Amino acid sequence: MAKLSVLHRYGQELEKALELRTFPLAVKLLEKEEDIPNGVTRPKRDLGYHLSLCQAFSMSRMKGMSIAELKEDMWCHEPVIGLGMAEPPQYYLDGNTRLQYFKTAEEAASSARQTPRLPVGKYIGIMSAPLKNTSFEPDLVIVYCNPAQLSQLI
Repeated sequence: MAKLSVLHRYGQELEKALELRTFPLAVKLLEKEEDIPNGVTRPKRDLGYHLSLCQAFSMSRMKGMSIAELKEDMWCHEPVIGLGMAEPPQYYLDGNTRLQYFKTAEEAASSARQTPRLPVGKYIGIMSAPLKNTSFEPDLVIVYCNPAQLSQLI
């Protein structure tokens, strides 16, 4: 993996070259709590409330915060199930959490069963931070941009 200083430079260069409105994100899947660096915010412990994963990513993208979420920090069931932090309950597999998005209960159930999920128990959480000042080596980098900005990369 690249040194953190190289990743920081890449983050700065992406922001400048693409004139991004938000920071490119460094994202890491957590296998153990000890992987969380000092100074990283845990929503329930440090803020006193739960966050959905999209809220945590937004806080990293827009406010520059480093955030680690374990199951107890999460508000939304989708990333808890999708990241393998819990077995999907039958209620979920039956499509009950997706009924509003589909015409039939069968379509909702099919969607829930077919949604990719990481192996249960492999990861305990997820962490995000701006790439330009991340304190951890990411597993992936996410860049939010419009299609016109994306064409500049190609």
